[in-house]
Amino acid sequence: MFRLRARTFCLRTGMFPLKALAAAAVLIFVADQASAHGGYYQGPKTPDGIPLPTHTPGTGVPLDGGPITPPTSGPAVTGRKRDEPPAITPSTTSLPPAVTDPPLLGSAWEHWWAIHREALLRRTDDRSPLDITPSRRAPEGGDDAPVQELRERAVPVLLGALTESSPDVRASAALAVARASAAGAVTGLLKMAAKDESADVQHVAIIALGVLGDDAAVPYLMTVARDLEEAPRRRSLSALALGMIGTPDSVDALLLVVDPSSPKAHREPTAFLGAALVGLGVSGRPEAVEPVRVAAQNLKLRSQVRALALDALGRLGDRESRDLMVQLLMKSQEPVVRQSAALGLGGLATIEDVREVNILLHVARNDRDQGAQSLATLALGEIRGKAVREQLVKLFAHASDNDKPYRALAIGLQEDGAGAPTIRAAFEADGHEESLRGAYSLALGLLRDGDAEGLLVEELGRRERFWSPSYAAFGLALMGATGSGDAIAARLAKATDARQQSSLAAALSLLGDPRGEQHLRAMLARKDSIFESATGAMALGLVRAERSGGALLDVVAQPGERPDVVRAAAISALGRLLDERDEPALVKVLTYQNHHVPLDALRVVRTLLENR
Repeated sequence: MFRLRARTFCLRTGMFPLKALAAAAVLIFVADQASAHGGYYQGPKTPDGIPLPTHTPGTGVPLDGGPITPPTSGPAVTGRKRDEPPAITPSTTSLPPAVTDPPLLGSAWEHWWAIHREALLRRTDDRSPLDITPSRRAPEGGDDAPVQELRERAVPVLLGALTESSPDVRASAALAVARASAAGAVTGLLKMAAKDESADVQHVAIIALGVLGDDAAVPYLMTVARDLEEAPRRRSLSALALGMIGTPDSVDALLLVVDPSSPKAHREPTAFLGAALVGLGVSGRPEAVEPVRVAAQNLKLRSQVRALALDALGRLGDRESRDLMVQLLMKSQEPVVRQSAALGLGGLATIEDVREVNILLHVARNDRDQGAQSLATLALGEIRGKAVREQLVKLFAHASDNDKPYRALAIGLQEDGAGAPTIRAAFEADGHEESLRGAYSLALGLLRDGDAEGLLVEELGRRERFWSPSYAAFGLALMGATGSGDAIAARLAKATDARQQSSLAAALSLLGDPRGEQHLRAMLARKDSIFESATGAMALGLVRAERSGGALLDVVAQPGERPDVVRAAAISALGRLLDERDEPALVKVLTYQNHHVPLDALRVVRTLLENR
């Protein structure tokens, strides 16, 4: 019976043994490679061939200088076609938003949310009561301790778990001690990376060394990365980890191992060079800029590698690369390059950069590739200002169903309440599309639109819906709608599926309602359901419920009583709970990377983010 339940849990949760996880990740990301052919662009001009204005606007100055010429080849994606299928609604056989994303193509907005969710939930400012930083929350009674005391209790347990017999437990422990910045962890992680009997655990340990950020790991990682006899994945992950450490020594070591600016760089394996470029981008080091910029312009390199170089330039803040990105957005016939140029340009441009904003608008409106459109739209969302917000609202007004989620979320990223009425109206009009309403809920949450609270509460009560009530609950949490606690709790009381329960309880916890954390702890305590207890553990980690740290520790300390897969989930939750970075490490690797690029090292990181 235990084996049957464990197999059922693995099939439903994605928490497979590590080799199966790697295989599953490959299946997910193979779908990412499918994309439309690109077009050739002459740049944004009026129909008469006049370039768009290049004056610098102040707040509220319109950015569109008249109609924009569509691509000179291929059809423009301008609206929903008669035979266009509606936006895809996630299957109810997948996991909840609180744990992982629905099994859709990598271009689906739900995948974007899954990658960015943890970082977005940590976005706090004076306008929002939401705060999931453990050190800022007061403990509440019982056997649970303040975060510092919990750290003192948990770290020795996590370090001890590095040597357990279960590969799942060891892998989760490796990442957890790194997230917790545990003193002395580098020794155990180095041993695991070199000698663990499971190759997959070795891979997790290598990434964990990057998360830990200790220069003591640099010599080992450098040795692995430069050894041509090493397994390709170990070399790639070691290069990525060197960049993740982000110190002058680690970046110097990485540039000694592989020089992207070398005339012979194209001879390097694609996966290895791509991982090195991602690492250089994540490092944030100024000495990484020049070699990455040269790589972005090297036409001997594969388009995927040049795309990753463009992403890295955006992460590095290299504003001198704006001209390069503009040129590629206008002229490149490779969709993946345009996608990354859009992302990179969005990371570099400000509201004052009118030319760059206009070109992003052009791509968001007209690019033949749906991925480039979507990423350009999200890039615009991060360029905050009234002028951009007004253009995003115009884009949304003419969107097809498949465009609407990204355009709504981009308006949400503006965090300007003036865009809320548009999303509210769409929420009421698009009642037939569950996926759309999920995206709208999150956008309204990001906008902190208190006037939408009633709409989201109403969505909570729609018993025929599975996913959209969960997203509505997260939207209410993002907007800090503490008055919605009873409505969320009422839906939670009626929910019978552990995936939906965990989402609703997580939202309650984010609102500071004790009923949410209590429910998740009750799920964790269930000994007759591996699926439910592990799902509860992962959700406690997502919301960083430090008051439940003692309960999570109790689970970890019961190797004979609780299944290893549940203990691994509890260890993962403790790691997230003790991670006090403003931007979680694994999220940092994926946030500005083009999620349409099927790079092996990014597949591994994505799998770890979802399951560890």
